[in-house]
Amino acid sequence: MALPNYLTGPNPFGLSKPPKWWLTELRRFDPQLVLIPSQKNRTFLLARRATRSAGELLHDVPGLPQHPDTVLLHEHQMVRVCELLPGTIWDMRVFQKLAAHDTQRLGGGTAVADRLDAMDAQRAKTIQADQDNEITARAADGYKAFKYVTGGRISLATSQPRGTVTPNAVSVVVPSPVPPAQA
Repeated sequence: MALPNYLTGPNPFGLSKPPKWWLTELRRFDPQLVLIPSQKNRTFLLARRATRSAGELLHDVPGLPQHPDTVLLHEHQMVRVCELLPGTIWDMRVFQKLAAHDTQRLGGGTAVADRLDAMDAQRAKTIQADQDNEITARAADGYKAFKYVTGGRISLATSQPRGTVTPNAVSVVVPSPVPPAQA
């Protein structure tokens, strides 16, 4: 019995059908996804049944042959999602990657575009803040270097300007005055 999410048909490379448990998980994950053996490469095509369009569109360039996978997807009204290598992919990691990259699960194309625009704006804001901080630090370093070269003061915390010689402190002991003796 062929599962509805695996398209049986021409299989020019003799790819072995994925395990039944994996196809069942694929149907649970998303009933619109279909696995198809590629007609051009030694891979599987993961496609989605088209709901808002007629599927993959064929080109109308005279003299240029149609890609056989595009023709197959067009005949079955599907759109390509990705290609999967046969054999080693039959595990749950495929579904994790699909969930992370599926625009329909993430709210549709507009929601994904808005999310990407927000990420770009945040990245631009972070870059601008980093550039502003670097410019401020360079300006402060330049100011300090200028003041050092010209002998000016940078901080009012010290009483002597930079570059001046301070004499060593001399300790002077002054005796207390002695009152005059009374006679």
